[in-house]
Amino acid sequence: MQDERAALTQYYEDLGWHGVPLGDRVWHSSGYRSYIPLPCQGPMELSEEDRQSLWHAGAWFIRYPVAPDRQSYPSYIFFVDDQDYGFGSVPTKMRTKIRRALKETRVERVPGDVIRQQGMELISDTYDRQGRVFNDRTLAGWRHYCDAVERTPLVEAIGAFVGNELAAFSFILRFRGTVYIEHSFNRRDLLKYHVTNALVFVLVSEELKREDVTGVSFGMRAVMGDAESLNQFKKSMGFTQMPIGERVEVNPRLKPFMDAGLAGFIDFCARLNTARSERAKYVHGLMSTYLNQSDHGRQCQVNE
Repeated sequence: MQDERAALTQYYEDLGWHGVPLGDRVWHSSGYRSYIPLPCQGPMELSEEDRQSLWHAGAWFIRYPVAPDRQSYPSYIFFVDDQDYGFGSVPTKMRTKIRRALKETRVERVPGDVIRQQGMELISDTYDRQGRVFNDRTLAGWRHYCDAVERTPLVEAIGAFVGNELAAFSFILRFRGTVYIEHSFNRRDLLKYHVTNALVFVLVSEELKREDVTGVSFGMRAVMGDAESLNQFKKSMGFTQMPIGERVEVNPRLKPFMDAGLAGFIDFCARLNTARSERAKYVHGLMSTYLNQSDHGRQCQVNE
C-alpha cells in the first residue's frame, strides 16, 4: 500500500502537480494551488491536522467530497461496483448499440507510441467538438502527460480501434481498488460506430473481473461542470450517480480577502475569458463553487 501511495505521489510530481500524501490519500494540485484527494469515492472527513498539512504544503484551496447536508455545493460522483457488470447492466437500447459497436471495433490497451502517433489527433478533435481551446501549449501539455504515464505503473490507456485506426481511448488510473476513468477522447468521423460505448462497456466489464478492483469511477464532477448529455451517457452505461456535497475551503491567510469580495472579483474576471482560456474556465468553476456553497444541501446554480 505504501508503494502504491509513493507511486501515485511520484506520478503527480512527474506531471508537475505536486502530490501530498496524507494517511490513505494523496492530494494533488493541477494548478492554482487547488488540491483534491485520491481516493475520491464518497463523503469524507478532513482532520484539522491534515488540513494544516495541506496549508503548510502550499495549498490555497482544497476541494473534497462531503455529506450533502454539510456546507457545500450540490455535486455527485459516478461509479459502478457490480462485479457481474454486463449487458444486463445497461438499458435495452444501449445493449443494441454496444452489440453493433463490438462487431466493428476491438478494445485493448494502447501503447504509448500509438497514443503519440494517433492520440493527439483525437484529443484535438474532442477539444474542438467541446468548444475548448487547443493550441501548441495544449499539445505540449498532453505530450508531457503521456511522458508521465509511461513512467508510472498506475496509469494506462485503453482504446477502441476500427481496423487499425484508433477511434477512442481513455486514460485510466488504478489506486486502492478503484479504477478512475481520468480522460476520454474520440474521433468525430468514427463516432458512427459507437466506439465510446464499446470502449466504456469493455473497459468496465474487464476491470471489474480483476480481483484487485472493487469499482470503476469517473470521480467527482469537473469543477467547470459536466454537460448533461455526458451525465446521461454515464447513466446509460450502468453508472450510479451518488449525490455528495462538494466543499471548497480557502487557506486562512487568503480567506479574509476572498470573503471581502476578492472571490467575486476573480470569478467575474475569469468568466469574461472562459471562451478563450481553459484556465479561466477552471478558475471560474472554482470560484463559483466556493461562492455558492450552502448549508443543508440548498440548491445553488453556478453562474454560466
